Amino acid sequence: MAVTGFSESKEPVRVAGPSGYFPGTAGFSELRERLLAVLREIRALSMERNVPSLTGYAGEVAARLTANRFHLVVLGQFKRGKTTFVNALLGENLLPTAVVPLTSIVTLLEYGKELDITVHFQDGHRQKTGVTDLPAYITEEGNPGNEKKVRQVVIHYPSRYLRNGVVLIDTPGVGSIYRNNTDETYKYLPMVDAAIFLLSSDQPISQAEVEFLNDTRQYAAKMFFIMNKIDYLSPAERREAIDFARRVLKERAGLADAVVYPLSARQALEAQLAGDEEALEASQLPAFTRRLETFLMEEKGRTVLEAAATRADNALGELKLGLEMELRALDTPLQELQDKIRLFEEMVASMEQERQDNAYILKGELDRLLERMEQDIVRFQEEQNAKLLAGMRSLYQEKGSRLSNRQLLQAMEDYLQTELQQALDQWRPLLEKQAGEGFTRLVTRFTGRTNQLIAEVVRQSAQLFNLPVQGFTGVEPLESESRLYYVFAEERTLLTPDPVKISSVLPRFIFGPLLKGEMRRRIDVLVDRNCGRVRYDLSERILKSLQQFRRQLDDKFDATIAGTREILRRTLQQREKNQTEVAIARERLAGQLNRLKAIGDTLCRVKIMLQDAAAKPGTAAGPTTNDYLKEQVQC
Repeated sequence: MAVTGFSESKEPVRVAGPSGYFPGTAGFSELRERLLAVLREIRALSMERNVPSLTGYAGEVAARLTANRFHLVVLGQFKRGKTTFVNALLGENLLPTAVVPLTSIVTLLEYGKELDITVHFQDGHRQKTGVTDLPAYITEEGNPGNEKKVRQVVIHYPSRYLRNGVVLIDTPGVGSIYRNNTDETYKYLPMVDAAIFLLSSDQPISQAEVEFLNDTRQYAAKMFFIMNKIDYLSPAERREAIDFARRVLKERAGLADAVVYPLSARQALEAQLAGDEEALEASQLPAFTRRLETFLMEEKGRTVLEAAATRADNALGELKLGLEMELRALDTPLQELQDKIRLFEEMVASMEQERQDNAYILKGELDRLLERMEQDIVRFQEEQNAKLLAGMRSLYQEKGSRLSNRQLLQAMEDYLQTELQQALDQWRPLLEKQAGEGFTRLVTRFTGRTNQLIAEVVRQSAQLFNLPVQGFTGVEPLESESRLYYVFAEERTLLTPDPVKISSVLPRFIFGPLLKGEMRRRIDVLVDRNCGRVRYDLSERILKSLQQFRRQLDDKFDATIAGTREILRRTLQQREKNQTEVAIARERLAGQLNRLKAIGDTLCRVKIMLQDAAAKPGTAAGPTTNDYLKEQVQC
């Protein structure tokens, strides 16, 4: 069957209420809804057949498909209009904007049925807030230097765009006088899946922007470039600004094929708030959002849908094997059936021993992973102790004669916190990456071993009745979220005041040696304390993930055996009854097989659409999901 690809709507879809403007999303949304319907049918049939493992599996795949997260981050230098652009995408004046550089805290926007705002603090606690109070947490004026210790703000919002699992992220601008804003943005770069990089038509692209772009590219698989504020320029000036930006991106960033989308976020937002479709088109935001939606379908959405379709296919294969095994067992002579049950139990005993052996090997591999991580932490700790001590000595020699005792103490405390914070922020993602890759390799290896073991159970079970194996649901690893935050202040009470601050009233020849000794001690304490926090955080997450993984391995292995055992038990009970009961059971199973075939046909057609989309990405026109369902596709 020939397919030209997915159709792309050229007309805007205006969604009532606060959903804002987004292009037609029929391709991704229709396919996802069709897959979700398939998974609901699989879940219902699994419940009817009393297969709890597949009932839960289908529910988990559906939940993952519904809640799939994709981090789309808005980046750029300060005063490029990033927050206004985010508001324009949402079609609502939700985030605070101002003439002066404003945003200071990373803000995540996720889908929710109603507006809900939660402030996440560095110490782990959370607090609900409202739109009017947002500036008090995410702006430099309301929260200078992040004195409130906010980690991030998460906003759930009923946007059609966010419904497809996109997490839209507004970041502080880099390059302003507020260093903490730049630090906040850089800390979030490892979480980027795709980035929207804002340039401004009223300011030529700078060397600082090129450097920030190069830092961003190592994390983002896809980059979109926006030339904002085009309403300030004439058509000729716009072309000149866009040509200059493309030339700089090509010559200084190595991006020969960069596409720059000109638009006015301010005009787009005003047009949506006024319900003016003509002005919205004139802002040129729709041209960009159509391209963004195509990307989300072709490069993000298709991958998500293909993974869900594969898992659904495996679940169908496992259901089909159970149904055919039960039908075959109904026609097996009673004595032969009892012999097969005995052979099955002998096979299970053999596989159980192999599972235990795998568990011992897994524990040993994990210990080696944690040992390598500990060596990396100790190496970093030793390097930072030496580096910070040398920096403190240089600072003392450079400023000691010009500052008072109290000023010198403050300067050294500020230096220690700033340098250690930066070192930790740069090192920790690398350590996490190394540990994560090591854990992923370990999990992948043992997932493979366990899936081989499960496949052998399925194969030998099918072999008892001369049945083919068409698929089975395997094991997939889990992740856990970090709750780490750094601590730079030492805990003191009124009964244990800071001796160095007290001694700052002493002459320099007495205070100087005391200060140097105290700074050496603080370096040791703070480096050790924060390295300890990193160690605990990573170890806790790895061990938690391992426990979840081990539980998955055991649950899946046990469920596979229990499923076959239940089929054999149920069939044996039916065989021991009269032929009328057997005939009723046979008719019930035939009906379930027919339902299974109908589900498989629907799934097959969706998979064909996905394959054709992969073969011909970006084509402008093509059949919809319903076109496929109307045709008699041979799957």
